[in-house]
Amino acid sequence: MIDKQYGYFERDGTNVKRVRNTLPLIDDFIQQSRSAGVAVYWTKMLENIDDSPPTIQYVMNHDNGYVDLTRKNNKSYEIIGLQPKEGESIIEKRYYNAFNKTNLESSLRENGIDTVILVGGYASRCILATAASALDSDFKIVIPEELVANSDNYWHEVPATFSIVNAIYGHVVPVSRFKDAWSTSY
Repeated sequence: MIDKQYGYFERDGTNVKRVRNTLPLIDDFIQQSRSAGVAVYWTKMLENIDDSPPTIQYVMNHDNGYVDLTRKNNKSYEIIGLQPKEGESIIEKRYYNAFNKTNLESSLRENGIDTVILVGGYASRCILATAASALDSDFKIVIPEELVANSDNYWHEVPATFSIVNAIYGHVVPVSRFKDAWSTSY
């Protein structure tokens, strides 16, 4: 679960209607994942100009609307909607790539996980960066196409992100493929 935080799904000053529309679908998918015994990992992006690494500060300074989106000890940093359950990992990150300078890779390996299912936001930033790093770390990548968010201002980047993922990093598939697989008895 990539960055399902108030700062991305409920922020003022930019149109996030499409992002909000994915929220109930994402929450339903998380519930189904749990019911199927799939481990759920959560990431939270700390994205504010004072605490971000220089490379992220540069992007924030040159991209309107991305400064101070998720400040710690602020509602913007909190997870919106369905909350993590006890025992589910919550990984704080300061880069778009959820593997960069976090314990995500070691935690996945310790738990015998070889495939990551990426849902959340934003497609052209954190989802794409995490997919690239997951592949570089020898994980398989799958993205349920209905469960990836981007603000309306950047919605045009979603098809390009999906094309890149399908061509290089993994697979973008309809969410129904998971539901069908998880409902099959073996």
